[in-house]
Amino acid sequence: MAQIAQSALAMAYMRSLDIKVSRDTLAQHLLTHEARALGDDWLSVYPGLARHGALRCRYIEDTAITYINRDVSQMINVAAGLNTFPYRHPDAARLTHYAEFDLPEMIEHKRGIIDRFAREGKIKQPLVKVDYVATDLTEDIALSFEKLGWDWSKPTIVVMEGISYYVPLASLQRVITTISGFLAPGSPVLFDYFRPEDRKTPLYQKIHQTIGLQKEPFLTFLDSAGVQALFDGSTIVSDRLITDIEKDYCPDRS
Repeated sequence: MAQIAQSALAMAYMRSLDIKVSRDTLAQHLLTHEARALGDDWLSVYPGLARHGALRCRYIEDTAITYINRDVSQMINVAAGLNTFPYRHPDAARLTHYAEFDLPEMIEHKRGIIDRFAREGKIKQPLVKVDYVATDLTEDIALSFEKLGWDWSKPTIVVMEGISYYVPLASLQRVITTISGFLAPGSPVLFDYFRPEDRKTPLYQKIHQTIGLQKEPFLTFLDSAGVQALFDGSTIVSDRLITDIEKDYCPDRS
């Protein structure tokens, strides 16, 4: 995996291009020239990618909020990248615990940007205390959970957005086994993935060309049955196609 994930930068750019759907008003502050250039390259092949990225973010956030409304007050974002949920969404204030797992370099990069823009008044301090946990998903992450010291008898929302395809299947299996060992019954896992047929699309070919060959290789593809087997009974609540999600948020496209 790339130390500073180019895909995370590019997808923040996509969210910034469709704020009406994504509601991510802060993404524009986290971008670099390189992120815009990479994103524009992808958009040249698939102009709908901005809407795709915005929908993925919005749907996963709204799904998480349904559980916050059910008094689930702990949330972990695995490989959080440039996600801005705790800095802008009012429902984040209802959480008692929130953590972001990512590679050390990514965490350092993000915290540097957040701290600088907070000083400049462009970004507010998070609505809930954020625990930043340096983690490599290809290694044993049990220590990352132990460091939090949370009450694991309580349900916890786990977000695994935009990461499964960059992790070897064996490592992904270890991550999920570790997570399942900590989570209380009823804890939802919000998980997205690339399907085998996605490799045939022009967008996949472009992403593979620009970041997949060397920087962020695509390693794991799953179908719905494979996801269910991978989690073996855990509560998976985000297994939907973007085309179906779009009908919920964009009536003009249904």
